Amino acid sequence: MNLKGDNVMINTDTANPFRQETIDRKKEKSIEPSWDSPMPEGLLGLLTQEEILDLTAYVLSGGERQHAMFR
Repeated sequence: MNLKGDNVMINTDTANPFRQETIDRKKEKSIEPSWDSPMPEGLLGLLTQEEILDLTAYVLSGGERQHAMFR
């Protein structure tokens, strides 16, 4: 979610971060963060053990390739 003045930019497609919709904040009763994960449901079932470990290392390291998680 991206706040810009009176508007809120909301990501509507987790696979495409550039797909957004603009909402007028003044017309909404409340704005709350989503507790749903942006990771597609069932994704881990499609990955190998090595890919899952790489994904975990990436998340825990904040994407820093030199981080100890990648060793």
